[in-house]
Amino acid sequence: MAFWVSFLPDAHRTLRPDGIWLHDIPYWSNALSGQVGRAKGELLVKFDPRDVSRIFVQHPDGRFLEARARPLNFPAIGLREWKQGRKALGGKGRRERNDEQITKTALTQRKLIDEAIAKTAAARRAPIKTKNGMRRISAR
Repeated sequence: MAFWVSFLPDAHRTLRPDGIWLHDIPYWSNALSGQVGRAKGELLVKFDPRDVSRIFVQHPDGRFLEARARPLNFPAIGLREWKQGRKALGGKGRRERNDEQITKTALTQRKLIDEAIAKTAAARRAPIKTKNGMRRISAR
């Protein structure tokens, strides 16, 4: 796991009593509770942009610990989906912080994209009708 984590993008964050905040998402791990108030400076945090439901925090002894998003029902969504969900809600005039609403918006957008991909694939497989009523199979 340490090998895989070494390739992930990183950030430095302070361990606060309410956890570590990254991308406006709170994260917590019980293994870090002993370091609250003791950790000097910022800790190295690695994250996977494809799944922001968890991060990897470097413990002061050098090993990486997994920390999960504090809302336990936080889905495995990508960083881009999270940001687009926040932007979509911000465009509707909703500036208050509501993780559940942001994740619902992100999952709804994912569903719309998946449906559009399925419709496009079905349209490409379907035969093309010409003006004289004859069917022609697409050249693809």
